[in-house]
Amino acid sequence: MSKRTAVFARVRRMLLVAGLAVAALPAAPALADIPIGQVGGEAPCSGARGVFADTSYVVPSGGGTITSFSSSIFGDTPPGPQQVDFLVLRPTSTPGSYTVVGKTGPVTLTGTGEVITYSANIPVQGGDILGFWRSGLTFGNCGRAVAGGDSIISSISGEPNPSVGDTIPLPTPLPGFNLNLSANLVTPTGPTTKAQCKKGGWRNYPQFKNQGRCVRFVVTGKPPPGAERTSRPGKSKAPSKGNRSKAPK
Repeated sequence: MSKRTAVFARVRRMLLVAGLAVAALPAAPALADIPIGQVGGEAPCSGARGVFADTSYVVPSGGGTITSFSSSIFGDTPPGPQQVDFLVLRPTSTPGSYTVVGKTGPVTLTGTGEVITYSANIPVQGGDILGFWRSGLTFGNCGRAVAGGDSIISSISGEPNPSVGDTIPLPTPLPGFNLNLSANLVTPTGPTTKAQCKKGGWRNYPQFKNQGRCVRFVVTGKPPPGAERTSRPGKSKAPSKGNRSKAPK
């Protein structure tokens, strides 16, 4: 074997080893965008500064990452430009008490009714809710009327802007309204191969607590205890004989 041929052989072996190492890494999970909440509305919020949250804007089981907040709130309502801080709040063991787990930081609303989106990067878990802190005395386009329900809750009047980790009471219900607010939740879909679960890959899927549960899902399609079922593309389970419905006569 010539010296040149030997060099080429060594290079091929090195490339082969590198390729095998890359192939052994867990594949990146597919991601799904899930909207939470809804923008729109002309109902104002009045009173001093404080926190407003919407108990119907809930992060689904499995969690993920909130990548943006959107609102169509007017920014020029009296007494002037409004400043808000979009929040994610987590219920505590005390009824009516919530911990701030993420926020965008204060932003000044400058729109005139069009939908404006503000970027975020907030890891969340199932059961977290959306809200915001507002600075103004009168807040136009704060929300919209809905039929029944006590979905909006608020802090005491004059509540300062909370920090991440603060726990605040939200004792005041505002029946019949939803906030003019939405967020984009990015959540990994279910794994489709065992390789996606191995070498720490299971951590890409919030619904799994360990590698074994992730692998079991790939093999059986059964979701982990307490989690919603995650679909596996291209695979479906036929109903058992006892559960097959009869066609109407």
